[in-house]
Amino acid sequence: MTYSELEVSFHQRDERRYAVEFRYDAPDNQVRNPSGPFLMEFDWELLNALITDANEYGAALSMMFFKNAGIRETFIKALAFLGDDEALRVRLYLSRDAPLLHNVIWETLQDPTSPAGMPLATNERVLLSRFLSSWDFRPVHLQPKSALRTLAAIPNPRGIENQRVEGRGLARVDVQAEWANLSACLGQIGKEKISDDGNASINRITDRLRDGFDIFILVCHGALVNGEPLLWLEDEAGGVARVMGIDLVLRIKDMKDPPRLVVLCSCQSHGVAGQACTDDKGALAALGPRLAEAGVPAIVAMQDNIRMDTAHAFLAVFFKELMEDSQIDRAMAVARSSVHRDHADWWVPVLITRLKRGRIWFEHDTAAAETFQRWRGLMTDILQCNCTPILGPDLVAPMFGSSAEIAKRWAEQYDFPMSPQDRDSLPQVAQYLSYHETPNFMRSELSKHICKFLKQTYPDKLVDDAMANVDCEAEELNLDELISHVGRQLRRDNARDVFRMLANLPFPIYINTNRDNLLLDALKEAGKQPRREICRWTVFEQEQEGWPPSVFLTEPHYKPTVEEPLVFYLFGNLAAPDTMVVAEDDYFNFLIGINKNWRTTYGSNTYVGNAGDGAGDIAKRDTGTEPFPQLIVHAFSQGGLLFLGFRTSDWEFRTLFRSLVAQESWKFNTRNVRVSVQMAPDEDNFLEPQGARRYIEDYFDNKPEVYWGSAEKFVAEIFDKWNAAGCPKPFKKSIFGRGA
Repeated sequence: MTYSELEVSFHQRDERRYAVEFRYDAPDNQVRNPSGPFLMEFDWELLNALITDANEYGAALSMMFFKNAGIRETFIKALAFLGDDEALRVRLYLSRDAPLLHNVIWETLQDPTSPAGMPLATNERVLLSRFLSSWDFRPVHLQPKSALRTLAAIPNPRGIENQRVEGRGLARVDVQAEWANLSACLGQIGKEKISDDGNASINRITDRLRDGFDIFILVCHGALVNGEPLLWLEDEAGGVARVMGIDLVLRIKDMKDPPRLVVLCSCQSHGVAGQACTDDKGALAALGPRLAEAGVPAIVAMQDNIRMDTAHAFLAVFFKELMEDSQIDRAMAVARSSVHRDHADWWVPVLITRLKRGRIWFEHDTAAAETFQRWRGLMTDILQCNCTPILGPDLVAPMFGSSAEIAKRWAEQYDFPMSPQDRDSLPQVAQYLSYHETPNFMRSELSKHICKFLKQTYPDKLVDDAMANVDCEAEELNLDELISHVGRQLRRDNARDVFRMLANLPFPIYINTNRDNLLLDALKEAGKQPRREICRWTVFEQEQEGWPPSVFLTEPHYKPTVEEPLVFYLFGNLAAPDTMVVAEDDYFNFLIGINKNWRTTYGSNTYVGNAGDGAGDIAKRDTGTEPFPQLIVHAFSQGGLLFLGFRTSDWEFRTLFRSLVAQESWKFNTRNVRVSVQMAPDEDNFLEPQGARRYIEDYFDNKPEVYWGSAEKFVAEIFDKWNAAGCPKPFKKSIFGRGA
C-alpha cells in the first residue's frame, strides 16, 4: 500500500479562532500542494458540554471544522484522489504549548463525505495521528521484527489503597492479571516485566530501559495535579512513591536510545467484571506531548477514562496489526475500527507521533541479511594495521541532529520552494539558502543552529559559565570549542561513547566524512598524537589560500602510526570553514576539483602497490598538494575498509564513491580489499537488507560484508572482541612497516 499525506497545521488568532493550513503530498507528486490559511472557530463551551457523548461531540466538532468551504474542499479532494491501494495519512500538527488543541477529541472528527457521519479515525484508509515536532534530531533506527523487545512496568506500591486524589481512592493493582492481559495482547513480541527483577521505582525503570527496549508499557495510577501528570510508582522498598511525570520524561530524554513506542495505561479502579474502568480522566495522556518532544517516536495513551474490556480489546488488535506491517498509524485505525461498534469509549486511545512513515520495525529476512560473518578477518586486518575506518554522518547525528531534520527546519523557515523529496536534503536546501542569501549566511545559520541544538539538548553538559553563556547569535561564534566541550563531557560520562571506543582501537588512519573534531579530541584523550589533514578538493589551487598547511609539508617525514594516527577530513573541517562541503554546489565543485587535480597529480599511472611494499614510493607522492595523499589511496586499495554510520541516500556516501572508486586510473583489487559496511535502517530512509547489499555491491567488484545494526553496536562489538583478546598490540605499527 502507498500513502498520501495531508498535513494540517493550526495558528492561533485569538482564544477561539485559528488559521488552518494544509499541505498535500502524493507519492507521485513533484511538488507539495499547500492550501489555506482558512479560518475556523471553536465553540469551547459546546464541546465541553458534549464531552460524554462521542457521536454528538464529533458532529459538533465536524460542523466547526468543516464549516469553512476551503477546509471542507481540501479534505474532500484529498480523499477523492485515493487509488484502490492507497491510504491517506492525516497528520494534525499540534504544538506542545497549545493545550486547548490537545484537549480536543480529534479522533471523533467525522468524514465530510459520509452521510452517516462515520469517524475518520475508524477508517482503515484514513490514518489520523497527532504529530509533534521535536528538537531531538536523532534518527529513528529500526529493529528487525524478530528482535523487538518490550518492557512492562506495573507498579503496585504497598499502601496504595490508602492514597486519595480528588476525593477518589486508589485501588490495589492486580499485577499478575495486568501482565496476563498484556502478554496476550503482545503475542509473540519479546516481553519482560520489571517486577520480575526488582521494584517498579523510577530508578529501576530507567535503568532497565537503558538496556535497550523498543516498546515500553507503563500501567500505573495517575492524576493531574496543577495541570501536571503525577504517577504513583514504587520506592526502592516497595512503598508508595509519588513521582512527577516530567521526571520520567527527562530521564527518557537523556537516554541514548529511548524506546520507539511508549504505551501509557491507567490502572483499573474499583468495579465489577466487564464494567471495570480507569477513573483518572486520561491523566497519563498529558505525558504524550512531552515524551514526543523528548525524542520518543510514538506514544499511545488513553485520553479519558476507558473500560478495561475496551482497552484490552483495542490493544490486542493494535499489537496484532502492528506486527503485520510495522505501520503504527494503520494499526491504530484498525484497532479503533474493531472496537467502534460495540464500545462507546472507542475514541479514548490516542496516537501521538513524530514518525513520518509510521514504521517502528523492519522485516529481517534471514536469507537476505544474515549475521555478520567476517569477524576473524576484520580483527586480523585491524591487528595488522590493514583496516581503515570511514566515518559517516550517523555517528554525529545524536549530537548535532540529522542533516534531514536540519534541512526540513530550514525549508519551513525560509520557504524552500522545491519538491517534497528535496526538503530533507541539506545540500539542496543549503544551496537554496546560499543563492537566496549568501554562502557565508548559510554557513553562519548552520553554526547558529548547531549551537542552539547543543545548548537545548545538553544543558547539563554546559554548567561551565563560559560555555553556558555562549551567544549563538554572535558573529565570532566559536562552534568548534563548544562542540569539543560537550563531546568531552559525553565521553567522560559514557565508556561506550563511539568516538571514545574508536580512539582506543589500533587504527593508524581514519577517514572522516564529518566536519567536526570529536574523533581528534578523543584520540588526544586516549594519549595519542593525531594529525589532521584536509582533502584539497578545490578546482583552483589559489582557492586554498585560507586552508591550513598540509601535515606533509610541515612534517615531511610523517607516517601514520597507531600512536600518531592521521585523521583525513574528506569534506572539510569546522576549524577551517572555507574547506567545508555543505551546499549542492560544494559537492559538484568537489567532484570537479578532485577529477581535475587527480589527473594533474597522478595522470593515468596511479601507484597502488601491495601491502607492506613501496613505502618510500608512497611517501614521495605525499607533498601536501594532492587531493588525496597517496597513503589514503593505498588504504583504499589494500586491506580492509570499515564503513560506519552511512546510509545509501547520504550525499557523503555517494560523493565518496564517485570521487574515489570511479577513478579510471585506479580500481579496487578484489583480492586485497575486504569491505565491511555497517548500515542501520531508519524510519526516514528505509531500505531492505537485500536491496542495500545489491546497492553496495554495485560499487565494489567483490562481495561486501554487511552488519545490519547501529554503528554504536558494531563498534562496541569490535571493541569488546579486542578487549577480550587482551588489547593486543598490532603486528605492525603502521601500514608501511612491521612493529615490535
